[in-house]
Parts: sequence; structure tokens; C-alpha cells
Amino acid sequence: MRLVYRIAPVVVALALALVFLFGLALAAPAAPAALPTQKGGFLPMGDAATRVAEIETGRPSLAVPNRRIISPSLQIIDRRIISPSAALAVITRRIISPAVAFAAPTKRIISPTVQVMQFNSSTQAWEPQGSLLYTDEGDATMAPSIDFGGASGREEWVAFAEVRSAMNNVKQIFVGEWNGMAWQVMSQPLNSDPTHNADHPALAAGAVPPIGTLLPWVAWEEDTPGGTRSIIARRFIPTAGPAPLEQWPRVGQPLNASGGQAGLPDLAFSGANNTVPWVVWQETSGAGVSHVYAARAVPDAESPGGYRWEVVGRQAGCAWPNDCALLINPADAALMPRVASGSLPGETVPTPWVTFVEQNGGRSEIHVMRLSLGNLQDPSDDHFVAVGGSVNASCLARRKLSGTNGSDPDIAVVGSVPHVTWTEERANGSQVYVCHLFDARPGQEIWDMDTGRDGVDAAAGSDAKAPVIASDGETPVVAWSEQSAATGKTAETAFHVSLRSPLGPAWGSTIPASDLSFLDESATLTTSCDHVNGWRQVQRIELALYDRQTESRVFYGKYVPGATPITGRISVEDPAHPDMCNPGQSGSICLGDVVIGTNSDIDVGDIVLNVGAMTAVSHGPVSPALDINWVFHFKRPAQYVHAINIVYNDTAAKSAVTTETDLFQTGSILVARLVGRLFLPVLESAYP
Repeated sequence: MRLVYRIAPVVVALALALVFLFGLALAAPAAPAALPTQKGGFLPMGDAATRVAEIETGRPSLAVPNRRIISPSLQIIDRRIISPSAALAVITRRIISPAVAFAAPTKRIISPTVQVMQFNSSTQAWEPQGSLLYTDEGDATMAPSIDFGGASGREEWVAFAEVRSAMNNVKQIFVGEWNGMAWQVMSQPLNSDPTHNADHPALAAGAVPPIGTLLPWVAWEEDTPGGTRSIIARRFIPTAGPAPLEQWPRVGQPLNASGGQAGLPDLAFSGANNTVPWVVWQETSGAGVSHVYAARAVPDAESPGGYRWEVVGRQAGCAWPNDCALLINPADAALMPRVASGSLPGETVPTPWVTFVEQNGGRSEIHVMRLSLGNLQDPSDDHFVAVGGSVNASCLARRKLSGTNGSDPDIAVVGSVPHVTWTEERANGSQVYVCHLFDARPGQEIWDMDTGRDGVDAAAGSDAKAPVIASDGETPVVAWSEQSAATGKTAETAFHVSLRSPLGPAWGSTIPASDLSFLDESATLTTSCDHVNGWRQVQRIELALYDRQTESRVFYGKYVPGATPITGRISVEDPAHPDMCNPGQSGSICLGDVVIGTNSDIDVGDIVLNVGAMTAVSHGPVSPALDINWVFHFKRPAQYVHAINIVYNDTAAKSAVTTETDLFQTGSILVARLVGRLFLPVLESAYP
């Protein structure tokens, strides 16, 4: 998270020494505005790791040593479902209560058992939801998948696998439904054949015609009599009959492309009004090569459950199975697929977005493909196209990092912005990262980081695994399991949850310049500010610098976009009139108020803004990001904390409403005297 500017350690040490010996004694008088406490980036939601045992005991306790917590599944009530009115949408935006399902041993049951915890936004704490999920106490339950649905969007279902001791340890698939007071687990398994092992269920709720209620579908992998595995799916129709399996008819034919081992399915609803179920899975052929496939459910009265599965590949009308596989290089192996539904700004029909791992010449790359619709009236020409190159390489490169060993990806479309999370193997363990589609122009796609350089791991040197990502439509939340760096009896694994701050549809970060100008003593800070519905929703971007020693504001600039980014205007707060610079309002007192690129400087004492060197860049009409390059001259050595405020259109409201994130910290910059009059920024942190 440090040393973004690649200065030799001796130079950095000299700079630090000179700053603290000579620079800080020159600190300027304090300004009225204090350092904001809000911070940007992914921040922890409570302390999930120390609350797990409350599922059993009802008392606070620390995580039990050697406790294993396996494969968390995360889902959030989408506020757009539960908040139909404009006023309520604004009020509930900042109330996020995710639920996490996971498998862990308890003090009473040694075997892993599925449990659910939900975040209480009032107490800011994780609380157990109901009892453990199983059909027979003592049996191991695992691989949970959770989602919300029903008419209100608040009903919950969890699918899980259970090793049935009463059935010769055959692994079966069950679903539990939350009735408002307790979990009700169905009495019969979903398996196509209850004597065959089944695993890795994926549950998603959607509203398929003619039923307008969000009801769950479940897909899973199941052994076949011939020794292979296929993907099986069922859907929930509560009015279909009194018996459990009558309410869960099988959907379509089993899915198996190569006659090999199909597994790790995932489900999502996409298409018009998100009414088209999609399933993705990985499959290992007899030759031992793994590929990823995708299929959609097409209405067919002659097929089981009223649907048949139609495989869609990277070519229209793909030849089964080779051309139907989703991968960038046909010679590579692809695995670990996940799917989400969404659309970019201006698009009217949501489409599926699929992320997966592709192994290429010793590299393990995270890739994303999305469905290209072609002729909306002719689905036969639909096919998947790549969204840029390697996500981990592209994203981490923006922060001067390399990404060559990714795994465990997951994807969510937050508003109109796809977000991907994954784990990257590094020298000090695996780390969880989150990136979003920064430039969505076809052929120019770039992914940008939402986390710090060290990811969202709860502890340095720990081993993070299996991240999942979900959203309320505006704010992404990530859950993952993490093993501490300790070994032996002191090692423990727990799940952790973080959400992006600030909450709401707008967020941002500050990126240092890739190089430095030694001749004019200038340095560039780039504010990269985003909105889930595109950068055109941004009305103003504000950058503030605070003296770290005095915590007082020494610079406050405000950029207002014009018809194009390069015609935007810049105004700066006059230190003699603090809090009086309000562009566009009567009585405003500002310095500057000029178009960026105008050959002028704005001097606020210790800092000079070079307006003539400033630039503003968007990345296409559907990009979420607007980048402003602020060019500064520093007159004295100091450490500055930088903070951003984003003023934006509140598109959640159904009338013209403008709101703002309020100032949030995005990092710090150290300015050190090296020789003569030269001041050099040598350190920067992506997030504080």
C-alpha cells in the first residue's frame, strides 16, 4: 500500500529524515476545516470472526482455534425491490443488511454445519439467524447458497449439501426456507437419484412468466450411473402439489457437454426483466482439460419443468461442445465460473456476465465474458464476447502491481457497473481484490481497483480464500474466508465481510502520477471518481488536502464538468474566506473559476494549483469514471492527507435530486525537501 513512487530506499529514507528535521517546523497556521473522519475503500462490517460461536451459545465469544469456516455465500436485499417509492429509496440507501451463509463446526457438532448470520444495521453487529441447517443432527452440511425473493423480496432460501449418515453417507441437496422465525428444511432431497452423490448447489430467485413472484431455482452437480457427473436443475412452484418434490420439478435435461465431469454450477436470472434463467458450469473432459459452459432456460412445454436448456457459446450457433466453451484461448483450461446479470448505461436489456479462471502458460488469469445480443428479435445469433483481457493483470497494473495467479472469482453488476472479486496468490499469502469495469468501450476495456494495494484481507500475512460479492444495487459487499498467519493450534479460519465506503452510488480514489517532474517541482494527483450509472451523473468533484500534523485544510478545489470533461471549470477555496466557495451559487467567494487548461496558477499559500496543466478524461459515454488530473507545486515539505467529495445526481429518486458523498479520505502524500528548492512527493497510499 506504500511506495507507489518507485524511489530508491536510500532516497526515501533521506527524504523522510529531511521532512521531519526541517519541514514540519514550517507548518502553516491551522485552517478552520478539520480532517474528515470518513474513509474510502472497503471497510469491515462488524467483527464476523468473533461472533460465529453465538450461533450455538448465544453468548459473545472469540473464534474457536482450528475452526474451519468453509465457502461463505453472500446475498443482500436489493433496495430497488423493497423501496419502490422515491422518498423511501433515498432513506434506505445507507441501510445495508447482508446475510451470510457458511459451514463451520460448532462446540456441539464437530462436523461442518451450515449457519446463517445477518448484519443488524441498527447495532452494527452480526447476529445469528435461526438455528443450524440440517435434516439429521450430526450430519455434515456444507456448500451453502443463499438468496432473497418472494413477493416482498425479503423471503430467504438456502440450498446446501448434506452427507446423510442414514443413506450410507450419500451427499444430498436440500433447501431451507426462512419463515420469519426459523429455518424450515424440506423433508426430501432434490437429487435426481437420491442414491447418487450431489454437491455444490447454486440457488437464485427469479420471476419467470407467468409467475410474477421471485421464486428459487437450484442447480447442482450429481453423479450418474456411468461414473460421470452432470448438472441438474429444479425450480420451486409452491402450487404444483402437496409433496416436496412435486413443488420442485426438474428443469430440462441434465447438462454435460463432453461426457466428462461437470461441476461447480452457478445461477442467475437475466434478459428482459431478468426473467431468463442462466446456468454456468465447468466440465473436465476425458482428456483432463477443463472448460466453462453457459446455458439458458428456454420455454418448452414438452421438456421437464416446461423448459429446455440451450447452450450459448462464444460463436453464434456454436458447434457442441468445442465452440460452445467460454474461454479466450481454445488451447487453455477454464474453470471456476460465476455468473451475474446486468446492463451498461443506455442498454435496455440485462445480459449475463460470466467470470472464470483461465490457465495460460503458467499464468492463472481472471477473465470476463458477456452475452452479445445481436438482433434482439433473433436469439439464434447471441454469443459471448470477451470483456477486455486479464482482469487481474489489467486491474493491478493500475496500482503498479502484477496479477498472474488469480483464483476463486465472483462477479456482481452494481447498478450498471460490473465488479469482480478474486484471490491473488502473492509471496505473503493469498489476498482478496475487488475491481470494476473502468472503461467499457469495446476493445478498450480496462478494470480498475476498488481496494488498496494489499486487498481487503483482515490481517496482514493471512491466507484469504473464496470471496463472494453482492450488492444492494449501489454499494458492493464482499465476504470471504481467511486463515490467520499463525500455525498449529493457534491457527483459525473465519469469514469476514467488508463493504465499500462511501455508501451509495458514487465512489472514488486518488492515484499518484506515474512519473515526476524534477524541473518544475510539480506533482500530479488523479481523482478517479465513479457513479454506478455512468460518469455523466457526476455534477462536481472536490479535492481537499489536509496537513497531517495540524489536521487542518490547506487546499480545497472544486471541479464542475462542462459539456465535455475538458471544458470543465475549476474553483478553489480562498483561505481568507473558508467554506464560502460554492460554484454556481449566489454569494460564492472562490479563487479561479476558470476552465481547466487556462494558463493560470491558483496560489493558496503553501500550495499552487497549475490550472494550465490540469486535464480531465472520461473513458467513453458508458464509463462510470471521470478522471481529473490535478497538478500541484508544493512550497514546503509536509505530509498531506487527500480527501474527495462527489456531488452527483441521485438517480434512485424519481425526481431531480442532487446529493453528495461528503468528504472521505483517499490516502496521503509526503512532500520532502531533497536538494535546493526541490520538493518531491515520495509516498502515497491508495486508501488510508
